[in-house]
Amino acid sequence: MYKVNTARRWREAASLIVTARSAKPNPQHDCSNYAVLMMQRGGTASFAKCHHVFPGGLLDKADAQQSWISNACRLLGTESDSQALSILKSSACSNEARAPPTFSRCRQETEDIGAFSLPSEVVFKLCSLRETFEESGILLARHVADTDFKDRVLDGKLSGQASFAQAFEISPSDREHWMTRVRGDASEFLTMCQALDCVPDVWSIHLWSTWLTPSNAPKRFDTPFFITMLQDTPELCVNAAEHQSATWLRPSDTTSAISNGDVLVGPPQAMELLRLASHPCADSLLQFSARRAHEHGYERWCPIRVKCSDCSVSLFPGDSQYGNYASGDVLDCTALELFARSRGVHALLQHSPKDYRFYSSIPERRGHIFPKSYGSCPTPAADAI
Repeated sequence: MYKVNTARRWREAASLIVTARSAKPNPQHDCSNYAVLMMQRGGTASFAKCHHVFPGGLLDKADAQQSWISNACRLLGTESDSQALSILKSSACSNEARAPPTFSRCRQETEDIGAFSLPSEVVFKLCSLRETFEESGILLARHVADTDFKDRVLDGKLSGQASFAQAFEISPSDREHWMTRVRGDASEFLTMCQALDCVPDVWSIHLWSTWLTPSNAPKRFDTPFFITMLQDTPELCVNAAEHQSATWLRPSDTTSAISNGDVLVGPPQAMELLRLASHPCADSLLQFSARRAHEHGYERWCPIRVKCSDCSVSLFPGDSQYGNYASGDVLDCTALELFARSRGVHALLQHSPKDYRFYSSIPERRGHIFPKSYGSCPTPAADAI
């Protein structure tokens, strides 16, 4: 049985899948009426050069500082840190028994980030919101004078409930000013929120999935993916220091976008875009994402990437071959021959950067809907899997 090499630990990060309802629906059948924000990394990036990714980045100790509790007090109109902390905690998944190990593990002061003063899930949510602002200029926050939102938070109406996120209005000059400051010092995100009288909207983003980078990768990350929905697409301001461009992609257009080379994505992004293509309706996705996170918790995926004679294969938990190989292994068989030896298949095939195909013969897990499949790889015979 293959055991994960723990000599090089995963670095903790967070990512946010930002979706927005489309103003002009695509007339094609079964198309998505919303789009997903994709940021294209620069050609000199140290990781995933020129790839299209969701906003996100490494966790910083500023994401866990206790001052965020005082920031929440301003929205709630209270001086009680305990009440504010309780309300912040209400934004997290209710099923703590199914929380990712990243959220539930005991943290020590001697670690790089130190012990958390906030619930772990809230810390990772703040990280994803900070990185989204730093990279795209989208600030998902609520003004402290938003009494309607405050009342909904205090009444518990946002705990596990679907609600649209809101892009906080900020002038172009102020936005660029704060993006530069936050990029230079993560603690400036809190300073900005205090200056703008706003609170990051941790209640309108929900845990979607958790990804571990394969064990043979030069850089390894433990990354919760959160998801949120806006009512329309906000104006973008791309941070040129990290990304060369940004685009809004309809999940239903994933097939053509990847096949035509319009976007270059890695397996996590391909899997999540194909999964979103199974949710064509924005309103149903909004309801599903809030309910699923609250009821089912997380699904943690660490792909085992092997090379077959005809393509690369990412094996996921649930595949009967998962654990039989190590990432980087070269197999003397085709992908379909590998499938023929499997009692259950849960895998992503990649023939080229423009050709992904997902296969699964196992039940859906953690309340999720499996991705839609496409690609040039022939469908395996029913008796093969």
